Amino acid sequence: MCLYHWDLPQALEDRGGWRNRECASWFADYAGIMANHLGDRARHVVPLNEPNVVLLVGYAMGAHAPGRRSRDEALAAFHHLNLAHGAATVALRSVDPAFKIGPVVSMGPVVPGDSDPHYQAAAETLDRLWNRAFSDPVLLGTYPEPLATELAPLVREGDLERISARVDFFGLNHYCRMYAMPDADNPFGATVGPTPHGLPLTDMGWEIDPGAFLEQLRDIRDRYGNPPVYVTENGGAFPDEADATGRVEDDDGTAFFDGYLCAMHQAIGEGCAVRGYFVWSFLDNFEWAEGYDKRFGVIRVQPGTLDRAPKRSFDFLRGVYAENALA
Repeated sequence: MCLYHWDLPQALEDRGGWRNRECASWFADYAGIMANHLGDRARHVVPLNEPNVVLLVGYAMGAHAPGRRSRDEALAAFHHLNLAHGAATVALRSVDPAFKIGPVVSMGPVVPGDSDPHYQAAAETLDRLWNRAFSDPVLLGTYPEPLATELAPLVREGDLERISARVDFFGLNHYCRMYAMPDADNPFGATVGPTPHGLPLTDMGWEIDPGAFLEQLRDIRDRYGNPPVYVTENGGAFPDEADATGRVEDDDGTAFFDGYLCAMHQAIGEGCAVRGYFVWSFLDNFEWAEGYDKRFGVIRVQPGTLDRAPKRSFDFLRGVYAENALA
């Protein structure tokens, strides 16, 4: 059960949304209500999906709701999202201590897009915001510097203890390596730049590199004490075309999953505590700012009629799951 996937009610946004510290308390109340209503059916709970995307894309880049580009507002939302995770964890466990609770963060290695020192600085900034700003306080109980110093006026006594309340697993959403570049229009001075020319890409323009997935799993193992990991999202969008029978022979999607599952198998062999793997996504879906143009599903969905047809990648994954179920 995921309690928040970027869908803050407009009535709460009108009261400041995640910029308002009280939003963490409102979210905890909501978590308790959901636990009482659905807790008999959903035992694993994710309070927040990808808070780092909310921070960077919603409050720094302005591309997702609430469409803001403010450093001060981003920092406030950033701390209050973390606080909401901790407050919800406490609320959920007050209803039932047996809930299995964990964060879900989108993570991927960040590298400079150029050898220029300004690109290196941009990569360090982007890595802190994308990979560390939420994982560090939840799993280590600290904010990475220099963010810790900048956030100090927002952090009250007991906040970090609440944010780092015990979790049972870590949810990893992984799509690609990111190439950082300076951006004077971004309030943090850094953004995601283009992937170098000539590398294999998905239809989203994201690099296909199972090695980056392996690198990310190793990083979680080494930095955070090897928590149990569920890969809660991994996949790629491809321009899938159906044949006359409606069948999609998505060789590129099938090869994608083959490569990434092999990388995950290697990570498990190296001691990474991977406990499960979920694709993004089961069905072609409304992909936020991209609408229905980008097809991530292993089952093709025809907009308008909603007709569904399994792709070749679906058959491939079904066979893998049947033969190699993770413990």
